[in-house]
Amino acid sequence: MASNIQGQIGKSHGQRVPPLLVVITNTLKNYPDGSQILKELIQNADDAGASEVKFLLDETSHSTNQLIHQSVAKYQGPALYAWNNGVFQEEDWDGIQDVGDSWKEKKLLKVGRFALGFISVYHLTDFPSILSNTNVLMLDPHKVIDLDGGLLIDLREFTAEQSIASHYECFHNYFGYNGSHQYDGTIFRFPLRIGGYETKLPNNIYNPAKVHTSLFAPFKCEIENCLLFMKYVNKITVSVKSHTGTQILYSAEVSDKFRDGLAKHRG
Repeated sequence: MASNIQGQIGKSHGQRVPPLLVVITNTLKNYPDGSQILKELIQNADDAGASEVKFLLDETSHSTNQLIHQSVAKYQGPALYAWNNGVFQEEDWDGIQDVGDSWKEKKLLKVGRFALGFISVYHLTDFPSILSNTNVLMLDPHKVIDLDGGLLIDLREFTAEQSIASHYECFHNYFGYNGSHQYDGTIFRFPLRIGGYETKLPNNIYNPAKVHTSLFAPFKCEIENCLLFMKYVNKITVSVKSHTGTQILYSAEVSDKFRDGLAKHRG
């Protein structure tokens, strides 16, 4: 049956939208691997008006007993976290769904911070998740837990539902999140693609050692210059968490002495 506005003329035959995995794979070809991933996340935070960004390599693993689907148990291991003190709004949750859209043309500048550059995280992960404000989002391009490729959960349900308690464990006590129904910040969790399982994304193995050599080591030489080009972000910290505790590897901050002058430089 025709679905056009006349209702009876011809038949529907519009151009097909490429599958999500194809869009991500093709986009990754234009976004380099390495420390550029961190810089994309910092730029996202700056566009959100955040003043501080933290990266944490978590080398520990979490329980797999209570998951939304057992096929995602492989994502409970080592992960890269990115935190900033900005907060997702309703339009941000909507905007992150529109992979491949041109937000600049729409002039949705705040949502635009989740344009194509965010896809660079798929160099190292298959299952990103985001906790901010009153929600947690699990992005699932392989469509294992949700046929639309992602699941948005209210924090009240996320903290109370015992059947997904292992997912909650990945955020509890990270960056000050204590299980409240509202979080004044944003936590990204990127489980590392450590290998040993099938992925339909580029099979770029990312173990903790590669995070150190390909992300953290080169970014140490770039962190100060990175701050010079940010409008709001004034502090960046890079840390690692192991079974023995958490250690700051390095950090950079715009001092009070130079903040006013830098603000003028940034425009």
